[in-house]
Amino acid sequence: MQLASLLIQIELEQRESIRQALPLTEEEQQVFWPLYDEYSIEKNKLREDKILLIQTYLQEYSNLSDKESNTLTWEGLLLREKGVDLDKKYFKKMSKVLPAKTVGRFFQIESQLQTLNNWRIINNFPLIRNQK
Repeated sequence: MQLASLLIQIELEQRESIRQALPLTEEEQQVFWPLYDEYSIEKNKLREDKILLIQTYLQEYSNLSDKESNTLTWEGLLLREKGVDLDKKYFKKMSKVLPAKTVGRFFQIESQLQTLNNWRIINNFPLIRNQK
């Protein structure tokens, strides 16, 4: 499966998983889903950056120099940091308008799904070769 199509599939599955695992009142739904849509748009921008990084890695991994390895690793760490910053931003937004337990449950679900999705993505590409 192509990486881009995998990420689209993951996004659709993630939304449905959240819908099933996060019970919301009618009022909470009216507040949560627009915020989730904003969050999802920003998250997708990070996913696009991740796709580019992974595609670069896949093109170069068999002949990766130490410098290229450092650059790709650093860029990956920065993307993870941006993901945490995004979660903090939306934690603050959601906490202002939704019950604390609802927000906490959402981020628990989000974290679990992200772990599963990361595994699905990384399971499809090889490790850096040790060229000793």
